[in-house]
Amino acid sequence: MFAYWLLFGFPALMALVHGLRGTGPEGVWGRVGRRIKPLWWLFALLVVLAVGYRFRVGCDWGTYLKTFDFMAYATIPDALARTDPAYALINWATNRLGWGIGGTNLVCAIVFAFGLFRYCARQPSPWLTVMAAVPYLIIVVAMGYTRQAAALGVLLLAYNAFVDRRLLLFLGFVAGAALFHRSAVVLAPLAIFIPTQVPLWRIIFSALATFILVRYVANDAIDRYVYGYIESEYEGGAGAFFRLPLNVLAAVVFLANRKKWGMRYNDGRLMMALSLVSMALLPLSYFYPVAADRIGLYVLIIQVTVFTRLPDLYRSFFHPVLATVVVVLAYAASHYVWLNYANHARCWVPYQSSLLKDLRIY
Repeated sequence: MFAYWLLFGFPALMALVHGLRGTGPEGVWGRVGRRIKPLWWLFALLVVLAVGYRFRVGCDWGTYLKTFDFMAYATIPDALARTDPAYALINWATNRLGWGIGGTNLVCAIVFAFGLFRYCARQPSPWLTVMAAVPYLIIVVAMGYTRQAAALGVLLLAYNAFVDRRLLLFLGFVAGAALFHRSAVVLAPLAIFIPTQVPLWRIIFSALATFILVRYVANDAIDRYVYGYIESEYEGGAGAFFRLPLNVLAAVVFLANRKKWGMRYNDGRLMMALSLVSMALLPLSYFYPVAADRIGLYVLIIQVTVFTRLPDLYRSFFHPVLATVVVVLAYAASHYVWLNYANHARCWVPYQSSLLKDLRIY
């Protein structure tokens, strides 16, 4: 488990050091930013290598390997018929280049990490935010759900565009995410929450673009997703009853601090949109746990965002450094419990890397 604790421990240590130095909301770009910024991108590289060069990690490893092997004899039309377009083309290209499935995983890891670190870098406490992303977003999602992790990376860029009030860019990133995993298209309606003053023709164009996105990008996959996520009794849906309530808890914390949040941060509308989605998914999970759980992955960033701002939101009641320590310990406990007691942790432990498999560093 050494690799997993290294991924968690480094940003946790940096978050604590940052808190003690008092850089506050300036994050990695603050007073000591010039010295810490290289460490930020070095850690991003470490995440890319750990995710991209994992070997037999994740319960869906065999399924992804079958898809990759299929591409050895497939034409491009055959590849596109097999899986989502972007993932199909990456598999097809890396197969032809002789890079192996590690090449496919590496490309998807780069997409995921780029979106995640771009999002986290804009947070008041970037190191604390990326630390909170390690236990689930990086280890479980990125190492277990390759396609959906890449889609999430692009969606995080869409969330940045949302905060910047760039409507068309938001829809463009949602479309890009849907090319990796078509379920990402369900986030397109969040565009209505973007506070922007645009000409009427642009609003109409955006609405038509969203309709076309849903109709032509996602329509041919609806039957497959209905069967796979709603009709089937897939055991992975059990996670919905643990993860979705945490999303709702984060939404409740945000709503309870909405006024204070609006005075300090500029992403209140995004958090409101994600809060509404999170609360809608909870009752849905009772009837369709797998569908709700997989869509919930796209809004799980609300946990990372809200919980890591607690030290700042409640600085008048608790010392920020003490509050940061509490957040780090809480996520460390969650990390420990998942690695040792989760039903599917066996698919992740021990960690193996195609770069380090001869050394067997776990």
